[in-house]
Amino acid sequence: MGGTVGTVEGRVAELARTEASVRGLAVLDVAVRDGRAPTVTVTVDVDVPEVGRLEAGTGRPEAVDIDVIAALSRALDAALVAEGVVPAEAILEVSSPGVERPLLTSQDLVRNLGRDVELTVDDAPVRGRLVAVDEDTVDVVVDGVTQQVARERVAAARLVLPW
Repeated sequence: MGGTVGTVEGRVAELARTEASVRGLAVLDVAVRDGRAPTVTVTVDVDVPEVGRLEAGTGRPEAVDIDVIAALSRALDAALVAEGVVPAEAILEVSSPGVERPLLTSQDLVRNLGRDVELTVDDAPVRGRLVAVDEDTVDVVVDGVTQQVARERVAAARLVLPW
């Protein structure tokens, strides 16, 4: 996440984390673009632990609710202006990340338990249903068989979209 303490981005990130956490969200990225009306972009997703397992009979973790994003946007906009971080005419954009983004962190993987993924392992693709993530391994079901892949061998991960 861009920004450091004392910068506009840092102050936005701090307020965004505070407002997001009370709504069960994690701030993934913050960007501030200067202009006549500065644009503040905040990307959020459901807050999840760094490890997880898809239990039998359960579905995927919940996705971000648009109403929660709207509530966060209203609260964050008010806080940013009240704290003097940005002017009232600043444009605030709060969104969740797109489905085509790479899965870069443990939390990205946990958020996508139960979905089909493609892992790049030792320069070869491994496609299957993501069922577990822990400190050392990622479990993917490929053709009905669970394959456990060492995290250090995963060079990249992305969702496999059904269309």
